[in-house]
Amino acid sequence: MFGRFKGWFSALSFIGKAGIILAVVSTSAIVNAVIQPNSTPPPEPPPQVQGEKTEPKVEVKTETTTEEIPYDTKTIDDPNLAAGTNKTQTDGVNGIKSKTWKVTYTNDKETNRILEKEEISTQ
Repeated sequence: MFGRFKGWFSALSFIGKAGIILAVVSTSAIVNAVIQPNSTPPPEPPPQVQGEKTEPKVEVKTETTTEEIPYDTKTIDDPNLAAGTNKTQTDGVNGIKSKTWKVTYTNDKETNRILEKEEISTQ
């Protein structure tokens, strides 16, 4: 068996031989990595009793968000200005609105969000 392989291998060019050797080395490295991983395997979950269901992890948190309230811009017609010219009057600065939410997480994923309180902290 090796005689045929030896004859076939010696008939290959240098590049063909290098390709075969590279393929064999790569394949063995992959096989070794799969058979003997460098990291430890993840811990196994505790065994379940037949018919027993695991309870979902439920957490309720209070979260506060803020958002800007844009101020109003008013345009006033002024007869003292030239024709086609407008005067712009602005009312203050942007305001800030705070919202307090009751957020429910099930298995670390948000499943419910209820607005509990809304306050305007800056008009």
